[in-house]
Amino acid sequence: MPSAASANGPAAVDAVVRRYGRMQGVLKVSVAAVSVVAVLAAFAALPYLVALCLSLGALVLLSVPLFTTAGTIRLRTEADLETVRRDFAGERPPILPFHWGLADAVRSTDGGTDYEIPYLFGLRSVTITVETRTVSDDPDADLEIEVREADRPWGTYSVALEERDDATHATVEVESDRRFPLNRLPQTIATARYQQMAYEAQGYVVVEYDRSIGPFS
Repeated sequence: MPSAASANGPAAVDAVVRRYGRMQGVLKVSVAAVSVVAVLAAFAALPYLVALCLSLGALVLLSVPLFTTAGTIRLRTEADLETVRRDFAGERPPILPFHWGLADAVRSTDGGTDYEIPYLFGLRSVTITVETRTVSDDPDADLEIEVREADRPWGTYSVALEERDDATHATVEVESDRRFPLNRLPQTIATARYQQMAYEAQGYVVVEYDRSIGPFS
């Protein structure tokens, strides 16, 4: 049976991923531009030493990893249970569209899947590693998807699948294994909208999308 993504086709997913990539680029430039303008304004309005201290303090505050994310995502699809299980356990889990969608290369490994994702206009890249395990000792989860960025913990997704009412339901508990700085907050907030669009483009109805952001999420 075809995957759940066939409901709308890969072209629909690619379109959302491209829009997401453009949005991320615009926000990165916007945050940098606002920071530069604020620093210049401080030097124009305040004594040099005061402006220098405030500017350095603000730059440090913006770059210190303070925030993390967590939450619950509930999805529904008309695809059968085994098809959905295979999709979540495969090389391109539906819950991670912006990992495999932005990758230049997707490689299977002995432990899972590697995504090679470019940045800095393609001058550099980072390797995202995804490992999926079947959970047998947790009644509330069927699969656990662990994500690492350059071999550093990135996030864990616990997936519970259930077939009822002529549909398959996926409940995903998301736990971030990293913290991100304040200058990434606008991108993180904006990502939520595009994530839901990407799930729907794969044939999943978003029943609940509950994500929290904070120092103790």
